[in-house]
Amino acid sequence: METVEFDKSDFKIEKYINKLVQEAVGGTEIEQRKKKIQELSDLTSASLKKHVYANYAQFIETAKEISHLESEMYQLSHILFEQRNLLSSLREGTGNKKDFEEEAETELDDPRSNQAIQTIKQIVTGFNGSLDGKFFLNEGALIELDSNDYHLDGVKNAINIITPDGSKIFQSIKMEAKNEWIEKFEVAYKFNQQGKPKKRPAPSTPIKKPITDSKSILSDLTPSDDNTSVVEYWAPEWLSVAPEEIQALIAQRHFEDALSLIQKAEEYILSDSTFWNAAEISGKLKVIKVNFSNVLVQELSNCHTKNLQAMLTSARRPLKLLADMGKARQACGTLLKICTTSIRSAQREARRSNAQISDLFFCDVVLVVSEFLRAFNDQGACVSSLVVWCNTELRYFASQLIKHYFTKGTQLETVAKTVEGIRSPWQKQLIEESRQRLLETVGRTEESWQPYNLHTKSHLRSLLKELDSLGINMKTQVTGDTWINLTQSTVLFCRHFLSVTESCGLLAKTETLKLNSEILLKDLFLAQYYIKPNPGAPVD
Repeated sequence: METVEFDKSDFKIEKYINKLVQEAVGGTEIEQRKKKIQELSDLTSASLKKHVYANYAQFIETAKEISHLESEMYQLSHILFEQRNLLSSLREGTGNKKDFEEEAETELDDPRSNQAIQTIKQIVTGFNGSLDGKFFLNEGALIELDSNDYHLDGVKNAINIITPDGSKIFQSIKMEAKNEWIEKFEVAYKFNQQGKPKKRPAPSTPIKKPITDSKSILSDLTPSDDNTSVVEYWAPEWLSVAPEEIQALIAQRHFEDALSLIQKAEEYILSDSTFWNAAEISGKLKVIKVNFSNVLVQELSNCHTKNLQAMLTSARRPLKLLADMGKARQACGTLLKICTTSIRSAQREARRSNAQISDLFFCDVVLVVSEFLRAFNDQGACVSSLVVWCNTELRYFASQLIKHYFTKGTQLETVAKTVEGIRSPWQKQLIEESRQRLLETVGRTEESWQPYNLHTKSHLRSLLKELDSLGINMKTQVTGDTWINLTQSTVLFCRHFLSVTESCGLLAKTETLKLNSEILLKDLFLAQYYIKPNPGAPVD
């Protein structure tokens, strides 16, 4: 009944607790209900862990099977290509040296070609069309890609064929096979053009821009009068394959090489964007750059470890890359988030082991600030984010101190050690800074000795009274009405030094703490007095 009620869509904790308290009779029954709910929680947690582990194990096994299948498919494809090459070499060794034109004319009547076409028709699943009038040109593995339901970004070894019915895109497994198919297409196209009457002169060679790379987009293999050829000038070879190379480098975790190739491609497109597919390549690079930055942010997020120093060291690589990509704001935000998680986890571990949490916290903050300034020293917006983060973490640390150490049930010894551990370093730092300011303000001057003139008698009396209150009698040094037989720098240094000494004395004693200590001792003595045994009571 408990689990059924928990599974309801309108289940509310407050309503359930109120109902439970009203139905229960006494605290014993409430405790029993609490134990049952805890047992259900533990059982559910254990069941979820088992399911997660089982799914994870099944995922690993499936990944292994997929890897094995991929390897077997690759080996099978390699074997088929070797067999095709062997058959080609055997066919060439039979002495058939006819020209391609004569072979094409008799190809329709060749029984081997007809047999190959019939074999292809049987192999292709679901093909009901007619292959009459077709002849066998080449054999190899090609995959037809549909731009409507397939993402064509990053496709390697693709062949684009334009026919009167539309455009078709095929993908070859290897670059050698792709080149071989293109050669066959060129031969078939030349043979088809020989039978056509020349209607106009051939177009002149472009002179505005040299041809860096060209792709021939050919028609169907069957010779017909409707076949057309379009020759288009594309980007350089390295730039055309740059998106695929960048994705491969990212997958192999060669992030520096990927960023270098992105910057090189962007610089080239910025300097020369007159080639045919400049907009397409530029769009691909923008998408890849966004995905690359997301990968680096995820890589930075995964740097979280229990050791803050190790985490900061491992985060240097993605931080530098993100900063070079202009993503410094996003990188610093992610870094501060994982630093927050790491510092707070370390604080929880320190509380469990009774370690010095104040020393640990401030040392961790110093580490984070040092590493942050190392990565984003020239980024003003990032430094301001660091200041806000330090303020937030300090407030959270103070709230955790109050929550865990300054409660009513906390022992006095623990509170005293905590306060002293936080106050003592700041007192030492305050005194040291005051000393430095005193030395910088007064200092030791190499002035020639001459008496100090206070100009008025009232000023002289005020100085003597001030020094006399501190136990220093300077009346013997007075000469004349307003002169004192000391240099001005000596008098100023003594006044400042005595003021700092008095402030240090105030830090060293606290009147409120002294009064509270006296009251505490008095209560202890009274309590000890009242628990004395009655003199008239019998003693065993």
